[in-house]
Amino acid sequence: MDWSRTYLAFVSLSICGFAGVLSPAGVAETPAKPNVILIMADDLGYECLESYGGVTYRTPHLSRLADEGMQFDRCYSQPLCTPSRVQIMTGLYNVRNYMNWVELESDQRTFGHLMQERGYATLIAGKWQLSGGRAAAPSFGFDEHLLWWVDTKSERYMNAGEMVLNGESCPGGKGEYGPDIVNDYILDFIERKRDEPFFVYYPMMLPHAPFTRTPLSDTRNPDQSEQRYFKDMVEYMDLLVGRLLSHLDQLGLREKTLVLFTGDNGTNVKMHSSLADGSLIPGGKGETINDASRVPLLATWPGLVASGTRSDGLIDFADFFATLDHLTSDTGKAKEVSDGISFLPRLKGKEKGGRDWTYCWYAKYPEQDEPLIFALSQRYKLYQDSRFFDTLEDPFETRPIPTNEMSDQGRKAQRFLQKIIDRYQDARP
Repeated sequence: MDWSRTYLAFVSLSICGFAGVLSPAGVAETPAKPNVILIMADDLGYECLESYGGVTYRTPHLSRLADEGMQFDRCYSQPLCTPSRVQIMTGLYNVRNYMNWVELESDQRTFGHLMQERGYATLIAGKWQLSGGRAAAPSFGFDEHLLWWVDTKSERYMNAGEMVLNGESCPGGKGEYGPDIVNDYILDFIERKRDEPFFVYYPMMLPHAPFTRTPLSDTRNPDQSEQRYFKDMVEYMDLLVGRLLSHLDQLGLREKTLVLFTGDNGTNVKMHSSLADGSLIPGGKGETINDASRVPLLATWPGLVASGTRSDGLIDFADFFATLDHLTSDTGKAKEVSDGISFLPRLKGKEKGGRDWTYCWYAKYPEQDEPLIFALSQRYKLYQDSRFFDTLEDPFETRPIPTNEMSDQGRKAQRFLQKIIDRYQDARP
């Protein structure tokens, strides 16, 4: 089904009282500040994308992103959704500010605040899952929002349930496909804000469970497997990204816009995905092996990010805040306090100055769970409980390396990673 912006305008006006007006025709002069769109898929490991060697799902629009920009091969989120959302939005490791499941503490400063204060029109659209009620998104720096799971966790896909649009309830239940409604609102926002710098944070609902049909699924066979429906959902997610890219092209905004695409954590553990080299990668969501948090990161900005480039430098979710800070700073460098390191120099083709480690403090329910803590380098991984792995030789962490079997390189890496863990030992509030 073709979900038009005409329908979206009707829903916005008649149900939610939204009074936005589309900008007049014509493209403004190139803004002093680039537009930024940050897309974050829900439960999508790197192995799901064709540009990373995946062969189970077709993702041509994301391949286009990779071809026209830069692909980061070593980007790490947190192992689960809420911890990742807190970290990417605040630029702080969870040890500092992740206090409760499905919650972002009300006193936290987010990249919404940052971009709003630096002259951007800001939008968050998609999955919220961070509590705080209907006033939460505006209080975290977003001028506009269209969000699922604010008050209630209703149906998100076919015949989508309640969403919240700029503080007002959109009851749903009229046969709409939730991800289409969100995507269309983003396209509408971009068109309305095309003459000023805008920041769109797009935490997608797809392809998170439950695994159900999409508008393009084969309805002749309603009893398909979860793996088959997951495939449909990944491919529909890719289609929505394609629609967004086409919209930017139509409005003449691609060269003014940095588009970033990532995932909030690894793939659902029920899913198994194949790579072109014959590897079968099980979903790792919620675990601490690399596949639990190794996610795709693609970046495109014609004229600044060279096409068809790849980086194997480490990135973690604290770095997004620092990068946006760097990008919009009037001093040419990041000004805000965060745990991140800007990857803007890498986008410009400079590999030096990046990070050579990542850190993770992970507890789904921090009020009751003992946290799992580790530090990771390009090759080695050290847990706080002293387990040490060579992730190149043992990617699924099946056998910790005993101290008496460590190479000189391994011992050096162990000492280095222990210093990283020790650095945050007393950071918990």
